Amino acid sequence: MSASDPVARRGVGLAIVAAVACGSAHAAADPPGSAPGAPGQRPLAEALFHDGKKLLREGKVAEACRKLEESYKLDPAAGTLLNLATCHEKEGRTATAWAEYKSSVEMARKANRPDRAKLAEKGVAALEPKLSRITLTVGAGSPAGLVVKIDGTELGPGALDTPMPIDPGSHPVIATAPDMQPFETTIEIAPGDTARTFAVPPLVPVPKPEPRIAEEAPPPGRWRLPVGLGVGAVGLVALGVGIGFGARALSLGSESKDKCQGGVCTQEGYRAWQDGSAAATTADVMLVVGGVAVAAGIVLVATAPRKNTPDAPPTEPAPSASIVPVVGPGIGAITLTGTW
Repeated sequence: MSASDPVARRGVGLAIVAAVACGSAHAAADPPGSAPGAPGQRPLAEALFHDGKKLLREGKVAEACRKLEESYKLDPAAGTLLNLATCHEKEGRTATAWAEYKSSVEMARKANRPDRAKLAEKGVAALEPKLSRITLTVGAGSPAGLVVKIDGTELGPGALDTPMPIDPGSHPVIATAPDMQPFETTIEIAPGDTARTFAVPPLVPVPKPEPRIAEEAPPPGRWRLPVGLGVGAVGLVALGVGIGFGARALSLGSESKDKCQGGVCTQEGYRAWQDGSAAATTADVMLVVGGVAVAAGIVLVATAPRKNTPDAPPTEPAPSASIVPVVGPGIGAITLTGTW
């Protein structure tokens, strides 16, 4: 088994590790031709097997297990499996070694090798009471499509709520379901932790985006109402200014008439006549501009679309405006108030 294989590296229960292999430090590899490995791979598998046994005798357990794993991967011989089980037992991977011993018993019996079967049975009996076990549980209200994985291996419904042999060490657990946020954690298993239980917590639904309320598009020509009110207001201001200048022109004309007799004017009378003429001209211009602007504003307001329909109650106050003219000596103005 490859050293990078997560199954061989972690060993989650019998069903997961039963395919891994190797054996006792005293068992030899099977003779050439007895295993189904490819002919070109058997010499390398044999070399790896002997290197692994040598490293194991030297106490280099981790290196020995990697050699034996690679040997069994190339040529799955029964003797290699028995040695690999012994190596994994020394490495502390008790569940993996136990499953390999169990497989070795079956292989030895099929090969009519009672000596190997006896060694493998001894390994099974020694490890059985020491096995760490974990029970994964899920709540009764688990969502449809729930998938629980440990060490990357999916557990079927039958594997849940059942104690599983497991190697000591760290084991990632992931739970997923459609439309649910995944749950991830890492469980630490201690040697001899024979009755560990872990309950997968209820999954949290994936937050759904809040529905966006489409903004009501303004009806075509909606701009006419505010523009019409603005133009009308400007026109009213112009009319107010024109009225003010008109009043000033009349006042100055009366003053110049009093100070001009027989075509001869005093200095004050001549100045009043000039200022009155200028005021009259300004009044004429402002009255014309104001009248046109007011007329245009009325047309725009009258043709502007209304937001509220006749059948629906108004949802906002109707546009309104009030004009207050202010006229005085030398000044003409208006004030505009309202809502739109």
